Order: sequence, then structure tokens, then C-alpha cells
Amino acid sequence: VITVVNIRGRRARIGIAAPDDVKILRGELVESVKQPLAKHRKRKAVTT
Repeated sequence: VITVVNIRGRRARIGIAAPDDVKILRGELVESVKQPLAKHRKRKAVTT
């Protein structure tokens, strides 16, 4: 579940409710952790 927590000007702060075993990352951080995550996961990370 994605919730808009706060809107200030042109910025929005969001909250994400997900199961504990689901890793949530910003798109720009995915590449930096893709290798370490691959060792622990069998499925690929999905970004939007």
C-alpha cells in the first residue's frame, strides 16, 4: 500500500506498507545494491 503522507510545494512524501520480507528501494539506489541482493534473492528487483 502506498500512501501520500505529506505534500509541501512540489514535493510529496510517501509511505509504503509492505511485508517485512519485501525490500523497498528508490530507483537510483537499485543499481548500487543489485549485486548484494542477488545473493539473497531468487527473483529480480522491480523498479518503476
